[in-house]
Amino acid sequence: MTSAFGNSLVGLHEPPAAAGDAGEPPLLGSKLTVPAQPGNMQARPRLQRLLDSNDHHPIIVLNAPAGWGKSVLLAGWARSRERHLGWLSLEEGDGPRFWSYLRATVRASTVLPNRALPPAPGKYGDNFVKGLAAVLNAPGEPLTVVLDGLQRVRDPHVLGGIDFLSRHAGERLCLVIATRSGAGLPLARWRLEGRVCEVGAAQLSFDFTEAAGLLTELGLDVPQSCVEVLLERTEGWPAGLRLACLAMRQQLDPLRFADRLTGDREDIAGYLASEVLAGLSGQARDLLMCGSVVEALTSSAAEALTGRPDAGRALAELQDEGVLLGTAGEPPPGSRCHRLLREFLQAEITRRSASRAPDLHRRAAAWYAAGGEPGRSLRHALCAKDWHLASRTAAAHWRDLVLCRQDRAWPLPAPPEDALREEPEAALACALYEQMRDDTDSAGRYLRLVNLHLAEAGTDDSDRLRVMTAAVLLGRALSEGDSEELLSQARKLGAHRDGEEGTRALVFLGLGTARLGTGDLSRAQQALQSGLAAAERGGSVRARTACSGRLAAARALAGDLGHAQRTARASIGLASDAEDCGYGYLALAVVHYEWSRIDDADRYLDLAVAGADQLLAALIALVRAKILQFRGAHPQALGVLRGARHDPGGRVVPAYIADHLTAAEVFSSAATGDLTTASRLLPHTTEALDTQGTSATLALASARLRLACGDAHAAARIAAHVTTAEKSLRIEARLVEALAADHLGDTALATACLEESLRLADAEGFRRVFFGEAHATRRLLAAQLKSGTSYEGFVIDLLQAGAERLDVPDTERPGMLTEREGTVLRYLQSDLTIAEIAAELHVSVNTVKSHLQHIYSKLGVSQRRDAVRKARELWAL
Repeated sequence: MTSAFGNSLVGLHEPPAAAGDAGEPPLLGSKLTVPAQPGNMQARPRLQRLLDSNDHHPIIVLNAPAGWGKSVLLAGWARSRERHLGWLSLEEGDGPRFWSYLRATVRASTVLPNRALPPAPGKYGDNFVKGLAAVLNAPGEPLTVVLDGLQRVRDPHVLGGIDFLSRHAGERLCLVIATRSGAGLPLARWRLEGRVCEVGAAQLSFDFTEAAGLLTELGLDVPQSCVEVLLERTEGWPAGLRLACLAMRQQLDPLRFADRLTGDREDIAGYLASEVLAGLSGQARDLLMCGSVVEALTSSAAEALTGRPDAGRALAELQDEGVLLGTAGEPPPGSRCHRLLREFLQAEITRRSASRAPDLHRRAAAWYAAGGEPGRSLRHALCAKDWHLASRTAAAHWRDLVLCRQDRAWPLPAPPEDALREEPEAALACALYEQMRDDTDSAGRYLRLVNLHLAEAGTDDSDRLRVMTAAVLLGRALSEGDSEELLSQARKLGAHRDGEEGTRALVFLGLGTARLGTGDLSRAQQALQSGLAAAERGGSVRARTACSGRLAAARALAGDLGHAQRTARASIGLASDAEDCGYGYLALAVVHYEWSRIDDADRYLDLAVAGADQLLAALIALVRAKILQFRGAHPQALGVLRGARHDPGGRVVPAYIADHLTAAEVFSSAATGDLTTASRLLPHTTEALDTQGTSATLALASARLRLACGDAHAAARIAAHVTTAEKSLRIEARLVEALAADHLGDTALATACLEESLRLADAEGFRRVFFGEAHATRRLLAAQLKSGTSYEGFVIDLLQAGAERLDVPDTERPGMLTEREGTVLRYLQSDLTIAEIAAELHVSVNTVKSHLQHIYSKLGVSQRRDAVRKARELWAL
């Protein structure tokens, strides 16, 4: 053990007891009593359940800054406990008597009789902790000890002793620690050992239900929108929310009050000053004020904003004080002030010096620009009201800025008209910023000012402004997902031919995205690959991310699943913001959906939602509906599909996606037995769908519908025409054709079509498509395996997965293999060696050999060739 406490255990004797020394003040019984709950407190069963479900951990740590309700939550939880519990409220100066208080806490819990407790501890408590650990390690009643306010005890002997006690007291002891900082606690080691349950500010934040309940408890009847605004303003901070609700009782217009709530409000500012900032040094408070202008505070940012080389160390001390919040893994990394604290500190800056805030914003702009964050750099230049700096930032980074999105950014004061007349680049900078905020109306007003200037000028600078303006319009078209407008704006930007690779990348990005929206996936990939190459040559990371993300999506939709997965991962690795990852995550969702890994697909789709533009949002809705269909939730799928058709902004869904939405709606309507609605959704007759001009998506939907209606002849005829669509549609078309031929008794055609479907599917691992008509497809696959197929391993894999999906009894699915074993079995029919199979699967040779042993055991064979033969025989029964 490396802590100071651990070192004191080696070769040291217990110091003389100090707890009973003459003149020492007595222990305060009030510190051992669970605090009374304040009036009008909102019960939080969600967190009570969280604590109850994790009390099997030897340690529970509630770690959050002041006002996050740690003590109140634990007090309510402690009063509801049925088993023995000891409580200790810690205050400044309790370090020297900590062990005496802990002994009294354990004694008060009544778990251990007084005679069983070790003697009163001395200064360091070494022998006491060892003795207490030994006593608790014996069989007996479990004990929970709550240490409330542990951040007030900094003695390393105490913190080391707590660690020692938790490790040696056995499962009988559960320590519950409430602290503003984890400083001094071995949290990293506890996590690795799986011994700690951590509850942070994110979990302690009020959710909507809890906030609405608090308002009701306080006698406030407000609309839902008011609760939402309060949650946004307070970020769910319990103290801030409660103070706001108490103040709201005196307001005639609660919603207006919530809209205007800031950290500079007197009661909130008073709490922040007394509970959060009290006790901090002047330098620490100054660092917080400087850091309040940026989104996240790192050592580098602290040094840039303060000009102090020791700012990084001072920041670490602030983190130890438990003043700052983490950024929850969002870039940029670091810590941040709570929103209300930031507002309070920013008001303090203005009160102390009117010129300091602009200077800090200039420093922040320079720091973000150096770190490759042009969007944030531009925002701080505008916050500083330094129009010249904003113009320079826009001129230097416009190719990246047109691709930035900052939906959470707030509106800024407009520049004065004379500044815009003298420097039209400032108007363009404002247009770029408003477009980042997705405020197209404001962006349009600024662009009109730029166009007025261009109408009166004809200089080289004007040529540059025209290129930048065209890029801004291209960026708007990208966010709106209008394929025709995208094509138009991309061509206009390309016509300027400024010779820069970054501009070429934007042009190809626009062309590729437009082709993606129209379903021309081949040309979309060509354009996006060209854009990616241009972005790499031009050094534009944001354009590389945008091109590669959309390229991954195009590849996934085209059925190039393995390539799409690799491209998507590369795109996500390049991204600096979650908003830049949407298309990459969509591609991964499509890939895993086609692989029939539905839970993974769902997870990736949830991640894709952040920062979704109109085209991406439509694609997300389509994949979401398909996932629901796979799970049999057709009513919910229909709700998603119909919602995707009615865009609240009045934008038209691209025809390619609209056809897919229609086809999916036809499928769900038919699946629910509503064949009339399904037929009405198709805009053409069956005969018209035989022509080449018809969408392959709608043709296949019609073929499936005809099959469901019992018209196998029409189904086979229509499906046969689907030959040039993306791979997933061709696989499905051949399968529908096989099912229709089987229904008509044409075994030869059914076998040929199914074999072609398997050939197309096997290379990329398509599995989902074979689970549509599960029973009929399973029968066809079993017959194919019995009569002979070139894809034995793949068919066995599909039969196993289908049996699990249909919950086929074990007696009807002999030799069941795991998914990984099924994959290995597929490779056994090839000529690959064991080492080559291991390389293909990216695992060790020993891992493959282990899978082989399990396969041989389950199939009752001892050789590779026999395993393939036996599997075919079993599954062809």
